[in-house]
Amino acid sequence: APVGALPSPKRAAWPEPGQLAPDFTAGAFRLAEARGKPAVLVFFKPGSETTDPALGVADALSLKYGQKAAVVPLAVWGTLADGERERDRLKLAVPVHD
Repeated sequence: APVGALPSPKRAAWPEPGQLAPDFTAGAFRLAEARGKPAVLVFFKPGSETTDPALGVADALSLKYGQKAAVVPLAVWGTLADGERERDRLKLAVPVHD
């Protein structure tokens, strides 16, 4: 590292297979509340070229797996309102989180 450079913050260790992932909250979604079932996190940027397919996949998974899995579309690099606008434009039902 250059002289006078600040050390990089230490990243938390990744959980080992079979261990619980760290809890987090995204809007009304809390990972710990989905314990015991798979969680599919779908990250998308509202307004990007991949928004439509990402939200389409999230909606299809939500419809197919319903209560068997938590399907969580997460609007990143944008606002929740932008993500919800995109979902509504596509006439999808899956809840969007930020």
